[in-house]
Amino acid sequence: MYRQSNRISIWLLIGTLLASCIQIAHAVFEDQAGVLDWHHAWIGTPEIATERNGLIYTVTSRNVIAALNASTGEIEWRQLLERPVASFKMNDDALFTITDEKLPLLQVWDSPSGKLLWQDRKVDDLSKDAAILDAVFLSTGDVAILTSSGSVVIRTKDGGQHWRWVPELSSSTTPVSLAEVDGHVYVINEHKGVLSNSLQVHKLDTQHGIVQDEYKLSASPKDLDLVKVINGHVVWIEKNHIKTNALGSSDISTVSIDSFEAFHSKAIISDTYAITILDQGSNEFLLTGQFISDEQPYHVAAVLKVDGNAVKLTLNLGTSFYSHTVSAHGNTVAALQRQSKNTLTLLLKHTKSDAETAKSIIEHSSDHTGEVRYFSLLSTVPLHTLVVYDDGSMRLYHGSDLAWSREESLAYIADSEFVDLPEEKLWSQMADETSEVPEQHSPIQRYIHRLQSDIAKLPELPQWFLTRFSGVMEALQKKRELTPVYLSQQSLNDSETPSMIYRDNFGLRKLIISVTSTGKVVAQDTQNQGKLIWAKYYPNVQFEQVISVRAATVKMPPLIVAIGRNVEEGTMVLYRLNALDGDEYYTEDASIAESFDPILETPTIATKVFTLPVQEPDERTQILALYDAGTTRVYIYPDTEGARSAFSEFLPSFYFSLVNKDSTAIKGYQVVEGYRGSLTASAVWNFDVPKGSTLVALGSRSPHEKVASLGRVLGNRNVLYKYLNPNLFAVAIADPQAQTMTLTLLDGVKGSVLYQVTHEDVDTIHHDVHIGTSENWIVYHYWSNGAIRGSAKAYQVSVLELYEGSGENERIDSKSLSGYDNQRPHIRADTFVFPYGVRTLGITDTRNGVSTREVLFGLNNNQILGVSRRMLDSRRPREKPNKEHQEEGLIPYGPIPDERKMFLSYSLEVLGMESIITAPALLESTSLVFAYGLDTFFTYRAPSRQFDVLSEEFNKSQLLLTIVALVVAIFVTGPMVRRKRVNTLWK
Repeated sequence: MYRQSNRISIWLLIGTLLASCIQIAHAVFEDQAGVLDWHHAWIGTPEIATERNGLIYTVTSRNVIAALNASTGEIEWRQLLERPVASFKMNDDALFTITDEKLPLLQVWDSPSGKLLWQDRKVDDLSKDAAILDAVFLSTGDVAILTSSGSVVIRTKDGGQHWRWVPELSSSTTPVSLAEVDGHVYVINEHKGVLSNSLQVHKLDTQHGIVQDEYKLSASPKDLDLVKVINGHVVWIEKNHIKTNALGSSDISTVSIDSFEAFHSKAIISDTYAITILDQGSNEFLLTGQFISDEQPYHVAAVLKVDGNAVKLTLNLGTSFYSHTVSAHGNTVAALQRQSKNTLTLLLKHTKSDAETAKSIIEHSSDHTGEVRYFSLLSTVPLHTLVVYDDGSMRLYHGSDLAWSREESLAYIADSEFVDLPEEKLWSQMADETSEVPEQHSPIQRYIHRLQSDIAKLPELPQWFLTRFSGVMEALQKKRELTPVYLSQQSLNDSETPSMIYRDNFGLRKLIISVTSTGKVVAQDTQNQGKLIWAKYYPNVQFEQVISVRAATVKMPPLIVAIGRNVEEGTMVLYRLNALDGDEYYTEDASIAESFDPILETPTIATKVFTLPVQEPDERTQILALYDAGTTRVYIYPDTEGARSAFSEFLPSFYFSLVNKDSTAIKGYQVVEGYRGSLTASAVWNFDVPKGSTLVALGSRSPHEKVASLGRVLGNRNVLYKYLNPNLFAVAIADPQAQTMTLTLLDGVKGSVLYQVTHEDVDTIHHDVHIGTSENWIVYHYWSNGAIRGSAKAYQVSVLELYEGSGENERIDSKSLSGYDNQRPHIRADTFVFPYGVRTLGITDTRNGVSTREVLFGLNNNQILGVSRRMLDSRRPREKPNKEHQEEGLIPYGPIPDERKMFLSYSLEVLGMESIITAPALLESTSLVFAYGLDTFFTYRAPSRQFDVLSEEFNKSQLLLTIVALVVAIFVTGPMVRRKRVNTLWK
């Protein structure tokens, strides 16, 4: 018996130590970059796409130009622009973009590599106000540019000026467009005369810019947007007619729009005509219009082509079309039409041969992605079509077969939330214990039930060991396999039920639930390289917020509420979803089923949604409060009897503050009960922004933040007690004219100003201000012009620390910390030079708040920099640190260092960062970090190092050898000890 128990203990010890050693591989170390953290690069939804030399060149609604590999969908290169693109054209070697702004920027890019060749915003030095209006590539590779002053500038491939032509235009003449035909540059202007209008055409020599010919065309286009140059022809609409002119000739051809079958006998509203050029260099164009029938608007369209001096019908689309589902490539026109809920039909027609229309059927359900948003015929041999859907996803089809897809909806994340996963042993072993009532089941019965569950899990023990041993190799393999393209394809078969996933031992595995402005809710696994677990699409919805309202408990799944607006109906919608599978959550409690519907749609548009620290008793979900500023009414969600009862206890302490619509004031409200139990927000204080100033930033503490210590222990063992006011928030107010920025600390309950400081010579016009708040300290980042003596011209970070008293061991009686007390905190402040500009910032969060916090800065250079709270300490000594400073661990004062080891994103570029969120793991040392914007990036962070797990330097091999040696020694010496004991008894 002794020997058996001894061996069992040995093997239990070995198993425990092995599991511990292997599980440590889940901690994040520098040499594991890209294994446990992940980065997904996105581009947004294409608005223009064309294929050349095996690359798909595209311009997206996220102001990105990019080149995708046509075979795999991987990004070859991309560039994020500051402004939307108004014009995009390319030749075999380069492409250019013109931004949509008051003074457009022309940028020329090398198409194979994506490198910027040259750029210019002001190409005409003779006219200060001249802006770039249009541009084309010439056959020589040069760029011809038309400015708003009417001048034409030719730039060479390297950006140098070849020649300039400056016409003498009257005030009644407006530049329209330019084109190259047969080696000549044609410039088209509109002239408004007293009796009639005309289009003026100038023919310029490409080499020297000499005017070789000029003529006028009698024309009165209703809108200059309806004047297009299509493959050497000027096309415009005038009085329900299409008129064309072959450049170089003064002849005008006219055809009635009613003569085309699609528009025959339809009273088209003249203002609704639109001409869309389908492909660069193509003769085809799309003509659309709108008419009214039975008081309902209808769109009608046809694909026309310019054939010599005539305009002919290529494809009659009738009224069953969308303008974004028509495309052309070479001599082929394609139209994509939905035949049924689950199929799309691709129609192809060759314009030169007038061949019969070919068809291709694409299997696709609109439930999963919405309707087609954009369509491009990339090539005909082989047949490649790129389809972009309403949810933001894009897919490339080879014929009718799917080649690849990209989940570009993740480039439009509006809000994200971490959700804890259930613990597998509780979820499975206690599967039936939710219905057990202690009064009806004895402890022995419940113990036997638990033992049966344990025995049922024993067959999985070998697989558990294999999983632990192969964990690292699987992670490495998934790093190679789970590309963004592969990940997006995981959501293609939305009919499949998502596989159940569970929390790991250290709480590093969570779900990231994201809602997008394209109407999609997406769940990603923080492990497995951010694999998509499930995705749901809601048509016509723009999501704005997601809130976790219930954590995972025994047989009660975690719940989220996705909040958005139905843009078509003009209503507010709330969806309560099961976070594990994305299904709408229906309660099993019949008594509250009517008030606990998973979908709430209301015409009341809430100005703000609050998560209250109160749970309703029936489903144990957090109660939400919806505030409508128009009526000052407050509503609770869910509105059940149990929720109202629980809320009534919280009501006396329900205060909140809100910035008004034009950001000129901040108001504080108290929620009070009115007539028949209605809830109303009553204003209790008001803070006005000074005239001429603007509110530029606001920051408050996270409601989930844990504070481990009420004071700060000094080197002499005395204590500075923290001023911990949960109602505190910080506001930055800028005066652009005076170049000042004032930071104000306000109490959200009574509206009193706790502290105020003004920074002079601060540029808030060209540089943003960002605020972060945690515990008793506030950090804020801004740009200083350095004109004030002793101030540096650089980015700066200031830190404010709030304490209960100015002296050591000085405390305030807890009663005097009432929201209506006039007690002011003592402030310690300092400022540090910061090496970078910032787009956003976040603060790490750990389970109990013991670890040193770290401020995470999302930088303008698309990196994430983590700065320890110790670096942002107002008590950092400016003189040589004394013994007490060293005992306290203070770092000598200095600028924030620019060290590569402080970058969470190492060499990765996380483009377009808009927010950084954090969540605690079960390990006190570790915080989970998720950054989103255009790209998405996830990693772990241990600001105080991983003190609660074995370090990477720990010699696991030596430990295993020691264990083996001990086991061998026990087996060898065991019989010897027993024989000695027996021999001793015989003596």
